[in-house]
Amino acid sequence: MLLSKKIKIEVSERDAATLEWMQGKCRGLYNWWVMHLRSGERWNFERAKQSLQESKQYDPELRAVYSKLLHEVYFRLDHAMQGFFRRVAKGEKKPGFPRFKPRHQFFTLCYPAMYLDKMEGNTIVLPTGGGGKWGPKRFPDIVAHLTEDPPVHFRRDASTTSAASGATVGTTSNWTRFVPNETSARKIAPLHSSLQGLQAGC
Repeated sequence: MLLSKKIKIEVSERDAATLEWMQGKCRGLYNWWVMHLRSGERWNFERAKQSLQESKQYDPELRAVYSKLLHEVYFRLDHAMQGFFRRVAKGEKKPGFPRFKPRHQFFTLCYPAMYLDKMEGNTIVLPTGGGGKWGPKRFPDIVAHLTEDPPVHFRRDASTTSAASGATVGTTSNWTRFVPNETSARKIAPLHSSLQGLQAGC
């Protein structure tokens, strides 16, 4: 069974810069939470997610990031914390508390599968944040072009998956990856952190 397919895609320099900017904001939100957790704050997944609006008030630039990319930060944190708790319960000497993510370290951006179903030819449009009640968007949507045809039936598979699967993009390598149908959304969530991304002009 084909679980994923890496396909090289091309974006403009402007869109590559936008992706890197959103990536930085997601990484910053992740690191902010790691700092608080290392200071003794207790992790609660639902309460953390509910705090996103407060974070946007503190840092209005977060409104320019597509909201589902920010939501994925909390899933990644929860996955990291649950792994830590599991290792502590096993009595491991080094349970591995979540670490800060430096700028040079890859930080995946995970878009929902529904955008794969909206592809026209080999072109996919990925949204940025803002607009509506927040005023004009800071960045236009990302337009990416696949350099090869996607796998047969990938549109059908993408349309039947949950929002946790789909295209994952970044700015530290030359690829995007499509994840077809799985029975459980959260079962494939750990895969997100290892998926590869894209870079303009490659």
